[in-house]
Amino acid sequence: RDLEKIPVSWGRSESSLKARMTLTHKLDAIRPLAAQLLPEGNAYKVAGTDPQLQFDVSTLNISGKHSGLLRFDFQCAQRKEVPRLHVYWWGNLQNGPTEEASLKFTADDGTLIVPLDAYPRWLALERVKGFRIDLKNSKACGSISITNIALHQRLIDK
Repeated sequence: RDLEKIPVSWGRSESSLKARMTLTHKLDAIRPLAAQLLPEGNAYKVAGTDPQLQFDVSTLNISGKHSGLLRFDFQCAQRKEVPRLHVYWWGNLQNGPTEEASLKFTADDGTLIVPLDAYPRWLALERVKGFRIDLKNSKACGSISITNIALHQRLIDK
């Protein structure tokens, strides 16, 4: 369940991957629920040991099978160490995050593309209700920003 730096690699290759994915849901209009993060302009100041942003997408009719890639731009300001992110998701009859429906990875500043569709628990969701992004090592960044967040679907060659 640890993608290591795959989301960073894919993000840096976005220009070559664009032809292999299509936008399904732009999520920037969703105001996330912040925990242990204080809004600071377009960023969030880390204010606790378990900082997280939770996104309620229950009204968007998102299917895990048809939106398999989570794409966003990430910035870590006042960096003290390499940031680690933990993404949780839930839907169908599940009403909140669990370890079983999650993944971790090492982040870097820039675009990140997270292959949620590599996980059967994501693909099995007929209706995604929400997801959460945690900064696992809270001392890594003085503040973080997550922008241009969207879900995409891989395009399969025929």
